[in-house]
Amino acid sequence: MVNKKTLAGGIIILLIWAFALPEKGDFTYFFNKRLLDWVQRYPQEKVYLHTDRDHYEVGDKVWFRAYLLNAVAHTPSEWSRYVYVELRDLRDSLYARVKIAPQEGVYAGYLPLTKDLPQGDFVLRAYSYWMQNAGDDFIFRKRIRVINPQDTKVLTEVRMEVEGKDTVAQVRFYNTRQEVYGNIGIRYLLDGKERVRWTDDAGVLRLKFGKADYGKELRVTFDAADPFAFSRYLFLPDPDRDFDVSFMPEGGNLLEGCQQVVAFKAIGNDGLSREVRGVIEDESGEQITYVQSIHKGMGVFNLTAEPGKKYYGVFHLASDTLEKRFELPQAESDAVALKLFVNTDAVGYKVLGTHTMEKRRDLYIAVHARGIPLLCNPVRVGELGKIWSRELPEGVVSFLLLNSEGKILSQRVCFVRHQERPELQVSTGRKRYPIRDTVHLNLAVAGGGNRGSFSIAVTDESRVEHDSLQDNIFSYLLLSSDLKGYVEEPAYYFANDRIVTRRFLDMLMMTQGWTRFDVERVLREERDSLPYYMERGQVISGRVKNFWGKEAEYANLMLLGTNGLFRMVEADSAGYFEISGISFPDSTDFILQGTNKRGRKTVEVILDQDKFMLPTLAYPMGKEELEESEDFYKRFMKDYYYDNGIKVYVLDEVVVKRDKPKKFYSFYDAMADYAMDSTQLASMKNLTMRDLFMRFPGVNAFSGDSATRFGRPVKIMVDNFVEEDWDYVMRLRPEELLNISLVIPPRSEFIDRSATGGMIIITTNPFYTPPRHQKLHMLSFSLLGYQQPAEFYMPHYEVDSIRMALADTVDLRNTLYWNPMVETDSTGHAQCFFTTSDSDGPYRVVVEGILQDGTICRTEEKIFIR
Repeated sequence: MVNKKTLAGGIIILLIWAFALPEKGDFTYFFNKRLLDWVQRYPQEKVYLHTDRDHYEVGDKVWFRAYLLNAVAHTPSEWSRYVYVELRDLRDSLYARVKIAPQEGVYAGYLPLTKDLPQGDFVLRAYSYWMQNAGDDFIFRKRIRVINPQDTKVLTEVRMEVEGKDTVAQVRFYNTRQEVYGNIGIRYLLDGKERVRWTDDAGVLRLKFGKADYGKELRVTFDAADPFAFSRYLFLPDPDRDFDVSFMPEGGNLLEGCQQVVAFKAIGNDGLSREVRGVIEDESGEQITYVQSIHKGMGVFNLTAEPGKKYYGVFHLASDTLEKRFELPQAESDAVALKLFVNTDAVGYKVLGTHTMEKRRDLYIAVHARGIPLLCNPVRVGELGKIWSRELPEGVVSFLLLNSEGKILSQRVCFVRHQERPELQVSTGRKRYPIRDTVHLNLAVAGGGNRGSFSIAVTDESRVEHDSLQDNIFSYLLLSSDLKGYVEEPAYYFANDRIVTRRFLDMLMMTQGWTRFDVERVLREERDSLPYYMERGQVISGRVKNFWGKEAEYANLMLLGTNGLFRMVEADSAGYFEISGISFPDSTDFILQGTNKRGRKTVEVILDQDKFMLPTLAYPMGKEELEESEDFYKRFMKDYYYDNGIKVYVLDEVVVKRDKPKKFYSFYDAMADYAMDSTQLASMKNLTMRDLFMRFPGVNAFSGDSATRFGRPVKIMVDNFVEEDWDYVMRLRPEELLNISLVIPPRSEFIDRSATGGMIIITTNPFYTPPRHQKLHMLSFSLLGYQQPAEFYMPHYEVDSIRMALADTVDLRNTLYWNPMVETDSTGHAQCFFTTSDSDGPYRVVVEGILQDGTICRTEEKIFIR
């Protein structure tokens, strides 16, 4: 057992200890050595994103700090050098991607929210390029909400009702003045089928759906743009009638003749929890015990399984009488299981086993945290043990029962929380402040006296709503980031340290304890492919081919960049080249010219493109989530916006009159159902053509050399209806196009019968030289560079000239202060200041950060305005 206070210090001790061991043949040495080798060879990283707030308006910037950390010790990562941050909607359409480089060791930046962004919920994703190898489960994501005053012209409510065997969605359309859009033609699209129906006098559209449609999205538009152009995506929540229950015996196996704790979890079709109640009965129908879920669909019960018997759970929803019957796992006659006793000061364990396992001598109990081995000792069935919590790191800890061949016979995950930890404190000079005054914030790490790096956000609580149950730095780094799947309301488990909260957290460990480390595969030294490299610096690479299409060995290349970059390199014998040791910001343009080894231009230069993993995990949206979202937009909706400091109201008739006439770039654009013009495309310069295609509803271009729409092929035409090959289309640059349109069936089939999935029409700028017309030996291109640093604006009212200049303005800032680079000194102290606005507040101060030893810190405070 390694005694340590922090995992960061423990890693050093363990590495020294492991490599000082003599070459033994016993299992303990084998287990520890394999895990430590894996951690060294395949380092894991985490990214946590602290944003200035949780909801925004179009035109705002999302200010953030990305904490790029060693996933084991939670100290700053020494491996990757860049962090990527994306803005996606709930359909995983990409709206923006930025690349962040460290400034004084801090990854901080912003995402601009363009004026044409639709109102709704969005997701921020953050990761290093290397992290993509671990899979989408371990990519950071956070939901934010965006308000667009232009969208308040139409408000929508979705209600799902069960009528017999049918489910009816009632979609109500109205505006901020509670005027309904009655008798309006609504064109709706669901699962590739498009139809038109009319709202009734109350502005309600009634649509019938089946179970297969639950959780899908419905696109609604005003037919023929009457009374004006309107489009929105709506989610169809599960009406709560169907659910599934899974059973998880503690330790993974249900044993014959042993009293065990069995956990269960109930979830609906939308992937979210359901509260259920019912009974456990045997195959004869005899009731064993009464059970019910007590938190997020989770519950536990005790069961002693008799040999040969089958057991069932008969459940119904707490709000329904419909019963469903689920079979428990079959009890095993030759198996073992771990039982844990999780307390505040220690974690106890007991090895349970059937009578056939009592004489086994090849059993080992092993404990690891995030891949670092902490214990590996031989055990026997019936043996008891205990590990003090202070000797374990905070977070998810895995207990394993293995045989001498490295096969896992039982596993149990628990969560360790330290009772004594450094306390982060924020204080101000006064309890209350007047408007437009200066507030000095004093930050102190009490009980630690350690240096640390922090980010601070001060927001106006009267104007900004905070999601207190979404991940914060504690819940994400210690919990969510080490578990697979979606964790509902993770911050709830860190709101307090009450016994009931710890009990709920342990149920979560029993029902969702699948971690990022597959120990069995590590022991067998099975390695996954690593398609994503560790990005230590910026690189431009590719291949050079000769006139005959073969590798141009030892070709010469010259690179010129608009940032003054100049490099000359030579390709290798396979025609591959790599230009490293360079640095370039976003919006840098390049020219790359190649010649063969004799200096002739009879070569073709082919550039490597970065690969980005597409999201595979959907952000779940259920009935309660939908109602809460609708309620939020009702409370925060605005029918005005500010343009250069002038308050502009959104009126239907004004907006209609000021609409610009629609431009048609090709003959068939008039038939298009969806389009993106040059103004929109110019703001998407960092997106690939694949990303653009997937902005269209139903279009899939995830992989391969074609696009589909609801499984059917989509034709792609460029200028004057020339059907181009896929590689050519992928080389096009969004900012150099005039328009992209989508024509959906049946109109697309009138143009081309083979366009059964639709037709994408691309119109290039006539002043743009397309790649096929460029010289093959010379490439003109741009790549995603790092974002240039920007400073958060705050008015300095303490300066007389500024205070007088702003005397006639109204200061209603949502974010009063944002500072991503606050460093405490050797005594654990730091200071900063901000100015109050004209709002009565109160203000909410959130400080998050990491100490040098990897200790996670967070605190919240309120500042009151008189």
